[in-house]
Parts: sequence; C-alpha cells; structure tokens
Amino acid sequence: MDQRVRAYADRVSGGVLDEPATARALAGYLLRGLDCGALDEHEVVGVSGMDTELLVALAATSPSQG
Repeated sequence: MDQRVRAYADRVSGGVLDEPATARALAGYLLRGLDCGALDEHEVVGVSGMDTELLVALAATSPSQG
C-alpha cells in the first residue's frame, strides 16, 4: 500500500509532490481494495491514517474543491 495518501492528507512534503488528482486516485485504489476484500479497514487505517469515510471524501473531492 501507498503511504502517499497519508502524506497528502497531512500536507507533508517529501520526495514526491502529489497532485490532488493523484490523491483521489490513490484513495480510490484503497477503497477498491476494501470493497473486494483484498484489504481490511484496520490495515488501511494503519498505513494511510484515514478511515473509509475519509477515503470516500477524498476520492469524491472534485478538482475545483482541491
């Protein structure tokens, strides 16, 4: 899994600068993993620091809302 979602949500700068669209895509990736049973919420929260509700909100953020 990718810790970039956590870094984006926490506004932490690092070696990779993620665009809002990338954060949305990564959140969607984690949600699809949860939906199909490949990941469990405990695992996702541990890596991303975000529960399902926050991931849904991030994935649904439109580009104009940034």
